[in-house]
Amino acid sequence: MNNAKPLRRKQAPDARSIVQNKALEATPSVTALTAPDKARCVFVLAALGALAMLGCAGVDSVQSSDPAPAPAEENVCPDPSFFDTAPDVASYGFDADFESLFYDHPAWQSREATIEQAGGVARLSASGTGVSEAWKASHQELPYDRSWKIAVGVVVPSEWMSTKTADDAPDDPQVGAGPWVSILDDEGKGRRVYEVNLAAIANRFRFVQGQLIENRLGEDPISVGHIRDTPESVRLDLIYCADDHTINLYSDDEHVDTQPIDEHGIDNWGMSNGDSFYVGIMGFAEWTDLERNAVALDDFEVAIAR
Repeated sequence: MNNAKPLRRKQAPDARSIVQNKALEATPSVTALTAPDKARCVFVLAALGALAMLGCAGVDSVQSSDPAPAPAEENVCPDPSFFDTAPDVASYGFDADFESLFYDHPAWQSREATIEQAGGVARLSASGTGVSEAWKASHQELPYDRSWKIAVGVVVPSEWMSTKTADDAPDDPQVGAGPWVSILDDEGKGRRVYEVNLAAIANRFRFVQGQLIENRLGEDPISVGHIRDTPESVRLDLIYCADDHTINLYSDDEHVDTQPIDEHGIDNWGMSNGDSFYVGIMGFAEWTDLERNAVALDDFEVAIAR
């Protein structure tokens, strides 16, 4: 059994840090962390060339802002329409044998949470009062040398937003679900992962996020891309482009994040032709047991380009 410290999703982003993100504030800021041996100085010049601000902050982990790639051309990866004519497409409406598509892989273990097929959807439930996670891997592995897309609809009911915070909870309840992609390392562990969620913090706000995680066995994400104020239901497209080895996230066809996973990115996954990705669906709950108003996933799709 995996006894590693659970990933602390609230930090990426939580209710406090998210409002400091560049997407929500035009003024740059420097966040003080705790690694003086990695301290760096940031110089900001005013419009007339005068030195306006000098700040020093320690860097404990790399937290990058959303990349700003040129807008994708239509019908070119990573535009979701690129896969409209893909020769290999499979879809699943969670109305058949769930175990024929998903299984429990030991490299991505669940903690006090489950995803089960019920009423034509995959429903997340959690029994824990801390950080609970449920992971399901697809039986289908996906290639490194071909572009592909996995997509799933996710619902976080609006009524869940009024969930009360327990007196002994350190923070407000938070839930989320979505697709993921990962690889196995030489030890057979799934440390590197790109995890996607439609997430919500009770009584605060909702958001879609893509988290690049170098070591999910106890460490925080190294990069987070997100958009805020989402509806209660979205369709999440997780797209891999073989031409430039990038993982891309779209929410209802709106670009959210792009992460290179080769030498051009902040985390090189070290893959080559012939290697495969593991993909699947997951959900999490923090400080809530999710006995009602459970998060649901539906209409899972896999498309592989020529």
